[in-house]
Amino acid sequence: MDRLFVYGTLGDISVQLRLLGRIVFGVPDVLEGFTRESVEIEGRSYFIAKRKEGESIDGLVLELQEKELIIFDEYETDAYARKKVVLKSRAEAWIYCAP
Repeated sequence: MDRLFVYGTLGDISVQLRLLGRIVFGVPDVLEGFTRESVEIEGRSYFIAKRKEGESIDGLVLELQEKELIIFDEYETDAYARKKVVLKSRAEAWIYCAP
């Protein structure tokens, strides 16, 4: 299983059901050293994580199968990069952030 820290759309139950066919219950955590900004993709507004010292993002850690992570990779488009981070809890997780 892979851990993914989510802070926006991927934490939405309706999005999870549509993409994965199931609800993924998350555990609250914090991503330090990043801020959440708005970005426009195909005419819609989404959040994106960008590095910024002294800032943090509250979110959820989801446990996903590798094939589910690949589905999320395709959903997030090239506007995002998937990177490994260490969260406030000291857990390692993937995040989608600015390239």
